[in-house]
Amino acid sequence: LIEPDGDQQRSEQEKQLPLPEPRSPNEDEPDTVEWEVSFKKDDELGIDVLQNDTNDLRVNKIKAGLISRWNRENPGKAVRPGDRIFSVNDKRGNSEELVSIIRSCEELKLGIRRIQRLRVEITREEGAALGIDVSASSRCLRILQIRDGPFNDWNRRVSSDLQVLTHHEIIEVNGISGTSDELLQAVRSAGTTINVRLRVVPRFEHARGGLRPRARSPSGSPTSSHSSRAVGGSPTS
Repeated sequence: LIEPDGDQQRSEQEKQLPLPEPRSPNEDEPDTVEWEVSFKKDDELGIDVLQNDTNDLRVNKIKAGLISRWNRENPGKAVRPGDRIFSVNDKRGNSEELVSIIRSCEELKLGIRRIQRLRVEITREEGAALGIDVSASSRCLRILQIRDGPFNDWNRRVSSDLQVLTHHEIIEVNGISGTSDELLQAVRSAGTTINVRLRVVPRFEHARGGLRPRARSPSGSPTSSHSSRAVGGSPTS
C-alpha cells in the first residue's frame, strides 16, 4: 500500500464542505462550469489567491470570512481551492484590477470558473514510458505518481490549473473510454501522440480516500508554486 501524500492537508473550510460519494466518471460532464457568488462585504473575504495568470485570480486557500459563509449557505455553489475568479461586479481585467475592485467595493458579485475536465496532448518517442504510475478503478485510471516524462513535460508548459496532478483520473485515451483495462490497452497501443481526457479531482475529495492501492505503470508492469496573497477586507473609511 502507498500512503497518501502528506502535503495535501485540507483547510478547515474544506473539511466542512459536503464530501461527494465515490462515483464513476460522467463522460457528459462539461469541461468547465461557471456561476456567480454575491454578497455585501461586511467582513473579510477570507481567501488567499494566486496571481500567476494575467486575467483571473486562482483561489489557493479558504479561511474564515465571507466565502466560507457563502459555502455553508450555498453548498451547491461552494467555492473551492483551485477555482478561478474571472470577473468582479461584471468587470474583467488583469489580476491587479480585479483585486482593486474587490478591495474598494462594498457589494461584490464574483464570477467563478471551475475546470472539471482537462484535455491533454502529449508526445513521446515510439514505445517510451509515460512517466506515471496509476491505480485502476472501474472506469478510470487514477494517477498516483508523476515522474520525468511526457506528462511532466506538459506540466512545465502550462499554467498551474491546467497541470496534471497526482490525484487526477484518466477517463479517455485517444477517444476511447471504458474500463480501466481498456484504457490501459489504449495507452499501450498508442503511437507517439496521445490525447488524454482527465477528471479533475478536488484536493479535499482526494484526501478523504485514505490508503491507496499498489501503483501500476500504464506503459509497463506494476511498480513498487507560486506564493499566495489574501484579498478583500471590509472597506475602510
